[in-house]
Amino acid sequence: MAIMQKFLLECSFVLSDLRTPSAQELEADSPSQSTSIQVTFTQPKRMKLNVDQRVITLDVQSLQIEVEGPKVGQVTINQTTILQGIDNPNLQSAFKELTDMLHEKKN
Repeated sequence: MAIMQKFLLECSFVLSDLRTPSAQELEADSPSQSTSIQVTFTQPKRMKLNVDQRVITLDVQSLQIEVEGPKVGQVTINQTTILQGIDNPNLQSAFKELTDMLHEKKN
């Protein structure tokens, strides 16, 4: 449970300060592989998010965060809105701890 809480804490840090990525960041496509986590809500969740130093309210149906790859911290909301979250250096290690724990439980 502590590993999951740590991972969720690191994800919430990424979401704490979002910004609109530049056109160059959006166009920059890397052939390298990436890993994202995604949550899809059965009913939209109303969330207040800090985007470009303004608090906005969105009804979020799905949320995706890149945890490994060239755009760590990139957030996709409702499969259409792409924002850049904080590039949290602890996110990858927390994700690895979580996946290691899940693989141990399978075995």
